[in-house]
Amino acid sequence: MEEDEEAENAELDITVLLLMFELIFSSLMKMILKIFIPPDPDRAVLFLIRLHVDFRDLLPDFYKEESDPKDFPLLLVSFPDRESSLQNELRARAEMVAPRYDSRKKLYVVNLLNHFGKNTIEYDVICYTSIVLLLKEDDFHYLVEINLPDEFPVEAPVISFRSVYQTFMGDPIGVSINTYPYSHTWPIDRVINEAVKFIDEYSPLFKQDTAPYICKESIYERA
Repeated sequence: MEEDEEAENAELDITVLLLMFELIFSSLMKMILKIFIPPDPDRAVLFLIRLHVDFRDLLPDFYKEESDPKDFPLLLVSFPDRESSLQNELRARAEMVAPRYDSRKKLYVVNLLNHFGKNTIEYDVICYTSIVLLLKEDDFHYLVEINLPDEFPVEAPVISFRSVYQTFMGDPIGVSINTYPYSHTWPIDRVINEAVKFIDEYSPLFKQDTAPYICKESIYERA
């Protein structure tokens, strides 16, 4: 009985993922600027997609009022196998990611979404393994990326702080930490509260570390 129930749940998850993929694809079709189909059937079909982004929140000093409609990011998407149907392609992707889906990860990410709201830049809407936030400490803006390991909730999520101002060797200055207060035995409310508390406490230190354009290795001992 348990195996039959698990099989039914897995099939339901795949169906939901297929619907999500189809909705995303239908939305993208409205934003496609150009489709390039090479004469060689072995080469990928390319889609150039215009993304609608309001830059006022990202670059407030540059865009005082409204974003220039001529300024927009482009997304290049390749579809390598033109012989396979869209449904088969989506089903293959859904079956690939379904085993990684964990309702506990979804619960964690959704609670962070509820807490940070419009500060959310992006998050993994399929497997719920990551979320990126744009936060502010006084006049200092920074990114926080939270990644959930495969062993979650046994292992703590990794919280990474990234500067939006400086780079080192081509990469944003930052530091990743997983030694903050955490226990897999805690209820989700406490897990979220401790993560938010740690982010609030570490933000001034990160601002101080990035001031001289060098992010020093910081150690935060777990209580």
